[in-house]
Amino acid sequence: MPLSETLAKLDQLAARLRSDCGQNGLAHINHKFKIGVYASSLVERKQSKPNSKIALDLVSIWKRYCETFDTSLINLRTFRLLACAEEMYSDSRFIDFVCTQKALPANTLRATVAGCLTSWQRFGSHERLRLFLESAVLTYAGRDHKISYWKERSNCLLSHDAPSRFAAYAVSQRLGIRESFEHFGLDSYLGTFSKLVAEALIAEISSELRRSLVFDQQLWNYIYSTYIIRKDISKGHQCQVLSEVILAVDRRRTGGGWQDARTQLIDFILESKDFGDPRARKSAWADISPEAQKRFISWLSEKDLAFFFELIIDHDPHNRKNFWMAYVNSVHDSRIVLCEQDQYKHASLLRQQKGQRFSAGKLKNATTSAFILDFGKYVVVEFSRIKNACYIYEKDTFDRTVGGIFQNDFTISKLKNEDVKTTQSHYQGWEVALRPVLAELGIRPS
Repeated sequence: MPLSETLAKLDQLAARLRSDCGQNGLAHINHKFKIGVYASSLVERKQSKPNSKIALDLVSIWKRYCETFDTSLINLRTFRLLACAEEMYSDSRFIDFVCTQKALPANTLRATVAGCLTSWQRFGSHERLRLFLESAVLTYAGRDHKISYWKERSNCLLSHDAPSRFAAYAVSQRLGIRESFEHFGLDSYLGTFSKLVAEALIAEISSELRRSLVFDQQLWNYIYSTYIIRKDISKGHQCQVLSEVILAVDRRRTGGGWQDARTQLIDFILESKDFGDPRARKSAWADISPEAQKRFISWLSEKDLAFFFELIIDHDPHNRKNFWMAYVNSVHDSRIVLCEQDQYKHASLLRQQKGQRFSAGKLKNATTSAFILDFGKYVVVEFSRIKNACYIYEKDTFDRTVGGIFQNDFTISKLKNEDVKTTQSHYQGWEVALRPVLAELGIRPS
């Protein structure tokens, strides 16, 4: 940035600060300068009541330095405060000033590294500054335990791919983001660097899950407790983690560990106020990837199908459960519709599920219950009582004649209406007859 622009900005900032003096002065300074906890503590130790004098002095001092290049104007304390200001890293003269220092005391070095991380995007474009700080940390021979820790893991902070290395270290040590930053003696919010670490962490978790052909209980406990339940990251990043975890668990369907993980994940999500059943709370799932939503809905449809064929149907002589289980990954939505008898019979279980999942529909004036499978372009209706055929509708026709899958009340006459595309009776060998019909409609087993 040209010197004239830098000085003009500093003059504008000084004018704003003068108009904001008083009890809120320090908060305003912290906002404008992005001065972190470290710099604030320096000010608080120096004076009991916060005001804007410190920041105005900094502006004035840096302005005079830019005009005269008199290094005696900037003592170590002033240097530390300037190093904490994110805006300084867009000023090439400040970069030059830092890189001409022969040796930095420990507290000044810590402040400068923290300031560089906060302005990571700008810092990343200054190779000279990166190499200077990397050398300063690696050659440090003092007793400061934080810098000594950085020295052993400098690639996590000062390498070209520091965010990725930082995230890999956090996962390898089974640490949350805040815990990782605490290990390095840093504030967990360091602007762009923190955001990049969170994104790299999601990629690292995804990679770990892909590599885990055998279920790793410790890895699962770490991910579940740190990034799903505790929400050690933002809501947006939590949604990305959930997307990756759902897809990873779905790929590893077999094995007791993966099945238990899926059950644990389903229970948490359905009980969560942030998510719930995606079939009922679509807006809450807006930041979950479409493929993860599809897979999770297929899990719920599988549970609904099991509930329907194991509890609602006392006897399944036509093997309908196993047949439709093979197609559950293609299901977009599903709904159980219960007659009054089945509602009364399973009232206790239905009450337990209330609020967690989309409630069962009611089939009025009927002696049979129904299960509805929405495959996107087509809707399939199966009934609990034998001697009822399977009905297949075009989705638009079903929505128009029946009223949609998620209405409250249904009737037999609507579920068995004359606009049906095709029906399939459950005679011996019905599965062999129905498979090619479904395939022609684009519905295939997984």
